[in-house]
Amino acid sequence: MSSEVVVTGMGMTTPVGGDVKSNWEAILAGRPGISVIDQTWVADQPAKIAGLLAVEPGTVLEKHETRRMDRSQQSALIAAREAWEDAGSPVTSCSRFRSSDRAQRYSSRRRADLNSPARASSNCASVSNSGVVNSCRPVQATVIEP
Repeated sequence: MSSEVVVTGMGMTTPVGGDVKSNWEAILAGRPGISVIDQTWVADQPAKIAGLLAVEPGTVLEKHETRRMDRSQQSALIAAREAWEDAGSPVTSCSRFRSSDRAQRYSSRRRADLNSPARASSNCASVSNSGVVNSCRPVQATVIEP
């Protein structure tokens, strides 16, 4: 397996900027992203400083997207979309995202483990034949290259 990484697009949303360009400008200008928070919910908190996002996710995302995701997921989606755009919005075939034979074999073993009576009550994840993870709680997914 190769350990080479190719960066094709960049995206970010942070306390100093809502996109790559504004982040880079803020970093070069030396603007800090950490500040004292003067919002009412902070009164009962032990820490009064933090790095709040420079751009509210609700101003970038659709309303239905913000309802279905927490703030970390919203930030990740904003950065991922910017990176995808920066990469030229490449068109890809769905077959690239299907699991390999090796991953399928692992999935079959894992499915058998998850369906065992001892594990059934502790985890309710299953893996379909196409390699899609169906879960009622988050599970860790790992990409296995052929």
